[in-house]
Amino acid sequence: MSPKYVVLGAGRQGIAAAYDLALHGEAEEVILADANPQAAESGATRVNHLLGKELVRPAVADADDIRSVT
Repeated sequence: MSPKYVVLGAGRQGIAAAYDLALHGEAEEVILADANPQAAESGATRVNHLLGKELVRPAVADADDIRSVT
């Protein structure tokens, strides 16, 4: 079974982490989560474009609110 990853934050480092995990982490799926839904969507779209496949999906989660990340 391939691993699934969650990256909190769709800024520069989050997008880079999602790309690296998708490319080198043998990922089945990478979830790119951010409090800003547009940032999550844009980041996931960018990484999927770079990968040439749909492996990253966006999600809404606020790291300051523990209930939104569980």
